[in-house]
Amino acid sequence: MGEEILVRGYLLGKLSQHLSHASAIIISSLFFAALHLANPGITRVAFLELFLFGAIMAMIRIETEDLWVVEAFHGAWNFFQGQFLVLQFLVPTVVR
Repeated sequence: MGEEILVRGYLLGKLSQHLSHASAIIISSLFFAALHLANPGITRVAFLELFLFGAIMAMIRIETEDLWVVEAFHGAWNFFQGQFLVLQFLVPTVVR
């Protein structure tokens, strides 16, 4: 939730007051992706994916004007990655 409050709540909101929506989306999405540069295994592709995820979340935020929708989607995405994608990679390793 902290990421969403900072990036889509505060930063995107402030940028949208002074810039076009497109510029605000790009800048806030770059910032969002940059927040993840210290993650283990970060690659150029992962950075691009984070940027695109940030852009989609920013567009949803602008369209719905509701930070809770974005927070719920982000939380669901993180849960999906943590629970289901990890199993996809661990189960074959454990079975071998």
